[in-house]
Amino acid sequence: SRFFDSYKLKAIDATNLSEMAFYLDDGMEIRIGFENFRDRLIKLKETLKDTRLVKDKIKYIDLRFDGVTIGPK
Repeated sequence: SRFFDSYKLKAIDATNLSEMAFYLDDGMEIRIGFENFRDRLIKLKETLKDTRLVKDKIKYIDLRFDGVTIGPK
């Protein structure tokens, strides 16, 4: 995915596909699951482009449900 052109992937946790997650080198967790994977990657890219977000203060982004949930550090 071109999403990872801008971010360094540290690990992927796929032990439970419905709870699959990526961990970026800055400590951010991306909870993405496996359903509608492509659509969720697009939604993630759009979310991270939002200039209102302070990425250093985000612990996780959860894309497994209808909306995007952002958890603070």
